[in-house]
Amino acid sequence: PKIQRILANIVDNAIKYTPSGGRVHLSAKLCGKMAVFKVTDTGMGIPGDELPQIFDRFYRADQSRSLPGNGLGLSLAMAFAKAHNGNINIYSAPNQGTTCTFTLPLSAMNHF
Repeated sequence: PKIQRILANIVDNAIKYTPSGGRVHLSAKLCGKMAVFKVTDTGMGIPGDELPQIFDRFYRADQSRSLPGNGLGLSLAMAFAKAHNGNINIYSAPNQGTTCTFTLPLSAMNHF
């Protein structure tokens, strides 16, 4: 299921980029006719100048190049979200962690 793949990628990134002893917090809520999933971590964060590229296929931020991955996860997650009128927003700062919010219309949940 695509919703599982979206969330799995976001959670996998949060775990991968959060050092031992850090925290990853997941939440879900209904907001009107939208499902809102939020993943917040206390990881390394993403520099502001790299944020615009993180959804590009094969893009790997400088800090992530030494870790496993091919740079496709977030681009696929965004494609799945957009295909069902959803969206993914990421707020981050170096050494301050990252918050990823994935929204999806409830009407699209039946298609997953």
